[in-house]
Amino acid sequence: MSGFRVLDEEDRLALISWLKEHNIELNHRTRTELRDAFAVAKICKRIHPDLVDLQVYTPRCSMTQMLNNWKIFNDRVLKKLDLNLSHLMLKELAGGAACAIESILHKLMTTEYALKRGEGKPNLAKKPLDRHRPRVIH
Repeated sequence: MSGFRVLDEEDRLALISWLKEHNIELNHRTRTELRDAFAVAKICKRIHPDLVDLQVYTPRCSMTQMLNNWKIFNDRVLKKLDLNLSHLMLKELAGGAACAIESILHKLMTTEYALKRGEGKPNLAKKPLDRHRPRVIH
């Protein structure tokens, strides 16, 4: 069972709208690219430019190498956003689990909105990642 929550329809529509603002369409190709933390780090760099150093990541294509990028991203960025992910969750991201990718992008979206509202460092605990629902997103 996934450690990530499945987005409800309202959150999913908000995510799609936010991705359009960033000129990103969530389709098969982009989902495949987002398996690597390097692609997510590039998105995060737009939101938190001082937090992300893209030079520490190398685009990867093997599961082991993508998992390594996720470990680096988790240690250097996500922990600072109070979003420390377990090894299992990192494996789900590197494996391209739809709910994992959408959930992490949704959290990045909420951090951007919190910054725009002037809240500084966002409180990511409002909607936990570990809420389980038996629904599947296609």
